[in-house]
Amino acid sequence: MLPYDQAGADRGNANKITKELASYDADARAVLDYLKAHPACTGKLGVLGICIGGHLSFRAAMNPDVLAAVCFYATDIHKHGLGKGTHDNSLDRVREIRGELLLIWAGKIPTCRARAGR
Repeated sequence: MLPYDQAGADRGNANKITKELASYDADARAVLDYLKAHPACTGKLGVLGICIGGHLSFRAAMNPDVLAAVCFYATDIHKHGLGKGTHDNSLDRVREIRGELLLIWAGKIPTCRARAGR
């Protein structure tokens, strides 16, 4: 867990472009498997994320057992800017999403921008 401060934002932004895209997807799959096996789980899975988490929840929604996803301000999804390298394939894979999908955008996101050092 990264702290919600400038140092945490700086570390998160560095990780955003140095972590392998497949690692993000494997992390999402591991969490979904954990939740699905939890005794309190009904078997119905959803994801929600804000900023980079919005982009990650979009990618997690590509898993067929995710029934709903909410993605607030999916950071750099339009720039293909997630993971190591220069081009993620998130938008190219939108047809893989079978559940409900809600994308929320705003003209100004002061908390995300401030925390991300933008």
